[in-house]
Amino acid sequence: MSVSFMELGSADSAEAAANKVAHHVEQMMETSDFFDRLTQHGTTPVSGLGEKFYVKGAPEFVSTRRIPIPGELQMQMSNIHSEFSMGFFTQISRVWVVIDNNLYMWNYETNDDLAFFDSSDAAILKVSLVNIKPGVFEPEIQYGLVVGTISDICLYPVFDFVENGASSISIDSKRCFKIALDGATVNDISYTSNGRVFYTADDQLFEFVYEKQNGWFGSTNHKCRGVNQTASILGTLISLPFFGSSKEPLDQITIDKSRNIMYLLGRAGTVSVWDLGADGAACAKFLSVPISKIAHEAHILTQFGHDETSFHSITSIKALEASQSAALNLVATTAKGVRLYFSVSTGPQSTMAMFNNSGTPNERNRPQTSVRPQCLRVAHVRFAPGVTPASIYGDGPNGVSVVYADECTRL
Repeated sequence: MSVSFMELGSADSAEAAANKVAHHVEQMMETSDFFDRLTQHGTTPVSGLGEKFYVKGAPEFVSTRRIPIPGELQMQMSNIHSEFSMGFFTQISRVWVVIDNNLYMWNYETNDDLAFFDSSDAAILKVSLVNIKPGVFEPEIQYGLVVGTISDICLYPVFDFVENGASSISIDSKRCFKIALDGATVNDISYTSNGRVFYTADDQLFEFVYEKQNGWFGSTNHKCRGVNQTASILGTLISLPFFGSSKEPLDQITIDKSRNIMYLLGRAGTVSVWDLGADGAACAKFLSVPISKIAHEAHILTQFGHDETSFHSITSIKALEASQSAALNLVATTAKGVRLYFSVSTGPQSTMAMFNNSGTPNERNRPQTSVRPQCLRVAHVRFAPGVTPASIYGDGPNGVSVVYADECTRL
């Protein structure tokens, strides 16, 4: 970092220079690799211990903005029967709320344009706003609404348009792709940047394959099917007693859209890695790591100085994009609030070569063939305040249930 200084002729100019340095340092921290910030440039496998990481008595979260729930929706919330969930569709600046079999949305930037979707006959379990594959609908339709109910999973085209100077959305319920679940339960939905849609139902991973087909006399048909990606020879082998049971419900999907790598979290804590290929068109299970092995690796990194049970009960996983870290690929949070950072590389990576002269990550320019998964190993352990017995911050979290969610939060 180079900072030019003018001649310091007063206390004010000295303060201005100090502020400029502080600004550059802060900017460097914001654009630096996760790995460098957490590990002090690779020198430590553990962080979160001691006063330098957390300020005692300081709030961990600060509210910057409150988004009120529209009055009409508050009336509906008093009549919930079975399902309630909420979250954000940041792509279209909407808050969404599911109440039983109805979906409500409103613009969180202007706090207006309340709309509702009532085309579902069954209770809604999961929703996701996904990228649409090109060529399926009109070019102006960029997004699709995927709705998973207790009986089926559907994809609807979403129109995002400007009317009277304001942004509005419309969901076309007539052009619906629908797949029956045959008694299975949708656990999660995720998507890639090129429009592929994946969902988990019980202990199986499916791809929601949808396409437009041209018929006779210029007619257009929209067809879809659910492709079971876990129905393979490898899946059969893993179900044998020697390999352990594969009948573990798959609760979460998270996809690194920059590297085309997918991660699944099983209900018992197993994390599996799926390679979608350098071109994003493949789907192959690379490996699965049970929670016992994950906890043991974390225990070794801490030099056996902490209770291994702190590393059990993974609550949530989230893929890290290439712009966030060149060396780290996945973060998992346990019920104790401990964050486990994983790498899919077999050896340590130098992140300094990944940055250009402006200090911004260069990782997106790396060829996809160089970032294919090689393993899944715990690369760093980050403790939360109060987790360790010797912590000065008092008691740690009693139980983490929802974490690191930037698109969807389920209550």
